[in-house]
Amino acid sequence: MLKSAGVHSFHDSAFPFATVSMTDSFDPYVQWLGIRDPERPPNHYRLLGLELFESDPEVIANAADRQMAYVRMFQNGPRAAESQRILNEIAAAKVCLLNPERKAAYDAQLRTAQIESMPPLSSV
Repeated sequence: MLKSAGVHSFHDSAFPFATVSMTDSFDPYVQWLGIRDPERPPNHYRLLGLELFESDPEVIANAADRQMAYVRMFQNGPRAAESQRILNEIAAAKVCLLNPERKAAYDAQLRTAQIESMPPLSSV
């Protein structure tokens, strides 16, 4: 989880969707954003549909706005709670990635996580 260095992840809970029953297989990450289990919790870039470490603020803002516009279509239906939760996550990702200091800290954490998840090199 990305929690240190002031980076907060909104993906810490196990899908507390009030409107989804235990037998309901609806998953907003898969259904709305195409994000499957191996990619979860999604990092901010994945959540916005961006290349990892995208640096252009205009590209970041446009991607966030596009994702928000799509998810907003579900705000008034039976998936309103899920929609609001995902919208909050997208907004948090946008705010983080458009703030140079927060983005730098977040990117550093992602890079560290990538290095730590790499398999150890075997000695030959």
